[in-house]
Amino acid sequence: MWRVNEGSIHRFCTAATGYTSLFNLLNFPAGVVPVTTVTEEDDRLLDDWRGYGNDAFDRSMKETTKGAVGLPVAVQCVALPWQEEKCLRLMKEVETLCPM
Repeated sequence: MWRVNEGSIHRFCTAATGYTSLFNLLNFPAGVVPVTTVTEEDDRLLDDWRGYGNDAFDRSMKETTKGAVGLPVAVQCVALPWQEEKCLRLMKEVETLCPM
């Protein structure tokens, strides 16, 4: 069962939404497409993962995603303002290439 440490999930969500909120602010069309799920192998590999800078964000991400087997992994697709059709087309291509 996936369990969450409330303090670490708050820090992770705050850091992770930092770049996604910019798309909303600038009115960029965006969507999320699930492409796979977290596997037991992914969870095992996380034990040795140190991140890219081994900073607070990396440690928080590791702590909050440990034990997430079975949860979806998704790709966020973003296009320029007024290009909703391109964003939807990209999402459809991703969905076609990575059927769940």
